[in-house]
Amino acid sequence: MSMNVPSTNRITFALNINDNPVGVATQYARFLGELEKQMKRALGRPVNIDLELYKARSWEALFGARKEADLQGVTFL
Repeated sequence: MSMNVPSTNRITFALNINDNPVGVATQYARFLGELEKQMKRALGRPVNIDLELYKARSWEALFGARKEADLQGVTFL
């Protein structure tokens, strides 16, 4: 007998930061955790969101680092 185990969706959330990666990760943990829960309810299967923090100093470096991201955080200039 085969069990049908729902697959897990993996999503990458990219964010450019100036400094303090631990503090930024802590700030986003609650938001991303709640987003995972809501997406699980909507999709009917588990969702894991990976937070990727970048410290890019040019637009080219930023684009290169983030091109694989599913979601990107944008801050005010």
